[in-house]
Amino acid sequence: MGFISRIFNKYAAKQMQDEDFGLITFKPHKAIRADYFVGCNYFSPLQQDVDFLIYAPKTGISAAQKSFYKEIENAYSAVIEKSLPIVEAALQQNGNTVKIEDFNREFEPYRLTIPDLRDTTNLTWTMEYKTIHDPAHHYHIIFNHHQAVEVNISPSVD
Repeated sequence: MGFISRIFNKYAAKQMQDEDFGLITFKPHKAIRADYFVGCNYFSPLQQDVDFLIYAPKTGISAAQKSFYKEIENAYSAVIEKSLPIVEAALQQNGNTVKIEDFNREFEPYRLTIPDLRDTTNLTWTMEYKTIHDPAHHYHIIFNHHQAVEVNISPSVD
């Protein structure tokens, strides 16, 4: 194996087939000391594929994380319904005076982020959305367990 091949293999993303999440890609991240997997999986409440980022070691996504993902799917509709006031407040802070009529039509999921769950007291997960109300920004709804606690806004980069 040549020098370039060794360097490429050392830093190349590692892909693996997960029985629940399909093809996932491992991404080591030394700067934040948190490795993660990325992929795309069918999200039953929306009846579509959703990109995800799951913080996990190289060995793979844990059974607890898979169970937590199922909890999110089961609670999603109720969780989103309860989060509407905090999302509307974030929209208004950003100069968009709108009333959300149909969240699933007005917001497109961009990425679901699941914590590594080694610390079960920190069950904070995030769902990032694009919205027709503010195409220049993404809205990150941060949940603790199944309660929306914060909405962060970032510039859209896509």
